[in-house]
Amino acid sequence: SDLLADKFGITTRHLSRIFSKEFGLSPAKWLEGIRLEYAKKLLRENQLAVKQVAMECGLNHEQVLRQLFMRNLGMSPVEYKKLYQYRV
Repeated sequence: SDLLADKFGITTRHLSRIFSKEFGLSPAKWLEGIRLEYAKKLLRENQLAVKQVAMECGLNHEQVLRQLFMRNLGMSPVEYKKLYQYRV
């Protein structure tokens, strides 16, 4: 958020207010949603390890990805992969 706010020449707080008004989410929650959707796609469509998926989504640790999945889907990335991965 700080980098984006700097690009627009506004404060981080002002960016958050504008973002929340327009999208109904904070910039962090919006980014979390984007990362979750991308991670789900990678897990479904690729043979990548969970650690690789986390890195591809801009997360430093697979534990952060696990927390994101548990909080939003009630299952781990491994469980999600087992349920939804495309099988050829």
